[in-house]
Amino acid sequence: MDRKQSFSLHVVPNPARSEIQIQFSHPLERNSSIQITDVVGRTLVNSIEGEYDNKDRITYDISNLPSGIYYCLVQYGTEHAIQKIIVSH
Repeated sequence: MDRKQSFSLHVVPNPARSEIQIQFSHPLERNSSIQITDVVGRTLVNSIEGEYDNKDRITYDISNLPSGIYYCLVQYGTEHAIQKIIVSH
């Protein structure tokens, strides 16, 4: 029986100083979106729909974010995944 593996993400390095690489279990589709939020839910990074079509990893510069805890939220079709990110300068 062939079952589709559920979507997941992995952020490296974590903790991070200047940039992170977000790796996806499946290449992103056109209707995927990526957000990075702070602990109170404010959106700090918001992707444009289709910006990362067919990518299985992306790199973000986080050097402008203060040290702290953030969350990476990825919507992939009807699925989503969340990963905590620690920024430590």
